[in-house]
Amino acid sequence: MNNLKNVVCLIPAFKKSSRFQDDLVRRLNQVPLIQRTLNLAVETGFEKSSIFLLTDSDEIMLTGTRFGINAYLGKQVNWDPVSLNGDLGLYLRNQRLGKRTILVLSPYSPFLKKET
Repeated sequence: MNNLKNVVCLIPAFKKSSRFQDDLVRRLNQVPLIQRTLNLAVETGFEKSSIFLLTDSDEIMLTGTRFGINAYLGKQVNWDPVSLNGDLGLYLRNQRLGKRTILVLSPYSPFLKKET
């Protein structure tokens, strides 16, 4: 039984607020950091339909789309309260998440073990 059926996984992957240029798309052993994060979400037990990638990058958006998850592209958004009240918040409200629990998975944590 999947204990995550009532949990939504949000992955805020904003290039303009990243620590180093293009760090989320840099390859480590041939796999981009953002792809490792998506893989971790699925390995942890999230259904792809419950994973939401939020980004300001066409390249990151394409990675999410190819992986088969929900992806939001907003060129002018950041992971901040102002954006959550704007288009990004509207997008999330339109997903009809209801009373599901929301887990935010940092794109910088793909090296955590799924048991963590």
